[in-house]
Amino acid sequence: MKPRTPWRCLALASLLLVSTTSHAQTKLRAWNIHPDGYPVTEALKRFASLVAQGT
Repeated sequence: MKPRTPWRCLALASLLLVSTTSHAQTKLRAWNIHPDGYPVTEALKRFASLVAQGT
């Protein structure tokens, strides 16, 4: 019997990792230290609404 090569083990591990993470749900959070009305805050609000509409 031929011993397994590291490349085969790496390929198998990669396939297992991809197959398990593709079904996981990820929740992203934005961190904002600026008050309301600040351009960064308004951009984050707009981004959140666009993401909500698209998902």
